[in-house]
Amino acid sequence: MPDFPTTPPTGAPQAPPPKPPTPVPAPRIGVPPPAVPAAIPKPVAPSAPAAPPKEADIHVMPEKFIGAAAGRPAVAPAPVVGQAPKPVPSKPAAPPPPPVGGMPRPPAPKKKGPKLLIIIGVIIVLGGGAYAAYLVLAPKPVPVAPPPVVIPPIRNVNVAPPPPPPEPPPAPPPAPVVLRSGPDADSDGLTDAEEATIYHTDPHNVDTDGDSFNDGNESSHLYDPSKKTPAKLEDSGVMSFVKSLAEITPGPHARAGFYFALVPANWQLKGATTTGLFSPEPVFATAPTGEFFEVLVTEKPVEQSLIEWYLAQSPGTAAAEVERFRTAKGYDALRAPDRLTTYVDAGDGRVFTLVYNVDDQADINFRTTYEVFINSFFLTEEL
Repeated sequence: MPDFPTTPPTGAPQAPPPKPPTPVPAPRIGVPPPAVPAAIPKPVAPSAPAAPPKEADIHVMPEKFIGAAAGRPAVAPAPVVGQAPKPVPSKPAAPPPPPVGGMPRPPAPKKKGPKLLIIIGVIIVLGGGAYAAYLVLAPKPVPVAPPPVVIPPIRNVNVAPPPPPPEPPPAPPPAPVVLRSGPDADSDGLTDAEEATIYHTDPHNVDTDGDSFNDGNESSHLYDPSKKTPAKLEDSGVMSFVKSLAEITPGPHARAGFYFALVPANWQLKGATTTGLFSPEPVFATAPTGEFFEVLVTEKPVEQSLIEWYLAQSPGTAAAEVERFRTAKGYDALRAPDRLTTYVDAGDGRVFTLVYNVDDQADINFRTTYEVFINSFFLTEEL
């Protein structure tokens, strides 16, 4: 073990030095003892913050052990000439342990005496007593009766009732239903139903008889479209005249007579005949589809024109909406806006209304035949 120069603590009792077995040469004066090399510190891995460093304790080897490791008696080191002995530092007192959490502990608050609580209690008691005294000693309000309600006497005054609400304006007349014509494959004016069931013409040929007149134009002018002109419908066998009594009774202008009109020969007749028997009932000529032609007789003033009479009978209809024309037999006539009602003026105070009723059909299948019915209509007083 190497020799370490140590200095005994001041004031410590010193034991008598042991007797050395062999003399030891004295050290040379002025030569200091060899320095002890410092230990190389080892690297320390980073870790959590360490506690504050603790003051290192200094231990002094007793004199009796100095030099014992080398097997020679311990010899007190000789003082170095010209060098004062090194003072031994005293051990400082250990600092007090730090507070928990690293923060200084605040000083404990001073306890207040019960004086403040006593003052607060006195104030509450006095305030409550003052409020109770106010409630007891305050004057009570005296209730005041409300003034009586004076109801004025009811006078018998004649008050006019409120006017009745104005009547709502009349509803506008319904718009006329415009029906479309039935299918017409060759666009010759005759529908496919007319060509197949009445006239026996070619529905795909505009001019069946080849006389340069289309089938619809010939029919409306009372010619047979299946034969060359001048073949007439009344001689064709496909049409026949209906005969009916045209009489208005009673009335100051009673008139008697008969009228004739062409209708398809295969239609059903009612109120008329083709054999010379007559009836005053309205005439009906009904097609197999349910559509029918009807004739009604109405009286009008002789001096009144047909358009004046019609506009008087049809309020809300303008004269521009009515079509005026002359029939093939020379009678003044007009067509209503629906184009399915025609009025014929007989010139003697009678108006014949010729109606095309389509029943519940969506198409007008016999429009040209209706024109034949109008143009063939005529009156006679004798058979």
